[in-house]
Amino acid sequence: FDATVTKVNNLSIGSRNYVLGTKNALSWSGTGMNNQASSDSDPTNVYTMNKSVLGHAVMISYNLTIDSDMPSTASVGLQFYSYPSWDQLVISGAHNSGTYKFSSAYSMPNDTKPTQEARIRGIANGYTGNISISNVKIEIGTLATDWSPAPEDVDAQIAQVKITADGVYQTVNDPQTGLNTRVSTAEGNINELSLIHI
Repeated sequence: FDATVTKVNNLSIGSRNYVLGTKNALSWSGTGMNNQASSDSDPTNVYTMNKSVLGHAVMISYNLTIDSDMPSTASVGLQFYSYPSWDQLVISGAHNSGTYKFSSAYSMPNDTKPTQEARIRGIANGYTGNISISNVKIEIGTLATDWSPAPEDVDAQIAQVKITADGVYQTVNDPQTGLNTRVSTAEGNINELSLIHI
């Protein structure tokens, strides 16, 4: 009973994702060499972290899809990109092709470089084949929850919808060429035609 109480008392659930841009998967190919990163052929094939997560105990989770069998000496997963560390959070050992769920506790280092961006990239060691990492989530706590986008990503989507809606409003209401003006002109012309008797 005491062990169960301790386990429950130490449980912490976060749910806020601190990794930005995770709607899109990291995808790249491994050729069997070590340290093959998703950013090698495309420097933008990385994620950015919200640095307020630094210095906390977190859960890191993601889905890994590989299209060929992975040998026992290989590993594939995520790597912190230079800062705050070069740590790798990988699935290692022999695995058949398919999709795997990774989830692990991790202690984030403190932020020692406030002006430097914190990024994450995909990493492959000794694996040959196509790799995709999706549903990446870093959350403060001791229990991994289902993937959700970072609030910053949702805010960006809302801002884009507002820009689109504002553009539609302008198109409809422009005093020179807007749909309201054109419909009013057409209705006026129809009324003039209906008044003419033959």
